[in-house]
Amino acid sequence: MTTEAIRQNPSWLRLLALAALILLAWTFFGLLNSFQMFVNTDSERKWYSLSLVLHLALGNNLLKGVISLPFIWIFYRVPIPLSDWKKRSLLYFLLLPAFIAMHAALRPFVIPFVLVGTQPGMAADMSYGFKFMTAMRSFVVDNTWGFFSAVLGFHLWQYARQLRERQLNETRLEARLASAELQVLKMQLQPHFLFNTLNTIYNLIPQHGQEAQSMVARLSSLLRFSLDHVTTEKVPLQHELDFLSQYLDIEKARFEERLRIEKDVPQETLHAEVPNMILQPLVENAIRHGIGRKAAGGTITIAACRQNGQLLLTITDDGRPPSSSPHEHGTGIGLANTRARLTKLYGENFNFSLEPFGPGTRVSLSIPFEEHPSC
Repeated sequence: MTTEAIRQNPSWLRLLALAALILLAWTFFGLLNSFQMFVNTDSERKWYSLSLVLHLALGNNLLKGVISLPFIWIFYRVPIPLSDWKKRSLLYFLLLPAFIAMHAALRPFVIPFVLVGTQPGMAADMSYGFKFMTAMRSFVVDNTWGFFSAVLGFHLWQYARQLRERQLNETRLEARLASAELQVLKMQLQPHFLFNTLNTIYNLIPQHGQEAQSMVARLSSLLRFSLDHVTTEKVPLQHELDFLSQYLDIEKARFEERLRIEKDVPQETLHAEVPNMILQPLVENAIRHGIGRKAAGGTITIAACRQNGQLLLTITDDGRPPSSSPHEHGTGIGLANTRARLTKLYGENFNFSLEPFGPGTRVSLSIPFEEHPSC
């Protein structure tokens, strides 16, 4: 079989690995039997040399290992679940005589049944028939033990393989579930953001029709930008800032001179990997609860830096500090979903906080610094 064929059929690769393990196990048993026979025949070393002992013990075990391979293939291919032990047991007891017969037919060509020559300690009055029956009984018992040892090894291998596959499937299922939950969180953000933007456009229409038309065009561009990466969980920071800039263009049309934006983002951080749409809800929160409630407006500062293998992102506004009310900062859709998404993506390996800063508020986010694969 070619390498390409093995790659296309992983079951053959598993069978080859199982065959190698079986032969290795029989080699181990053969070496143990060889050592035992060599010690037990110490007084008869003239007839039982080391080479003959290895021939008898190791050779016999390797022969049983080779013979067991086609039976293991039958065990593997017969579609009887391991849980159906009655049918499995019937199959094994039906194949046992075939295993013994094959060993009996092939053994004389590899290993002699009876050693030729007079050996010390052999009883002179022992009948040939008795010796033959004793040898046959020992032969059947030895083969039965060997056959069911192979069966036990096969079951252990099957159980280990199924356990690995079950664990792998559980891991994949958990990953798909986490991805689905992340998508739900993102889909909650998009209608929330869209509703707020449409509300802004609605308020502009009566007195600022042209600006409202311009905002509709910007919203269309922003939605197109968002939909192009709807299934993407992580993007470069540069991509996230571009998306945020389009969103801020819409908000600036609403607040005009009352909303000022400052950025402090070093070039070295632009390739860092961040969750998609992670900054927009944080900035929206700063506008809604900070700048929007201040008649004179204010400034929002977006900053990024790299510290000790972490990417630190901060959104600072000089509007109003966080309210002590449990219904204010930190419990809305934007911040709640942001925290949930970070937990799904990074487990406990992140920091997310909202705290008073000067006259306003600062939101800090720290995640592992990793460059995005596309950069």
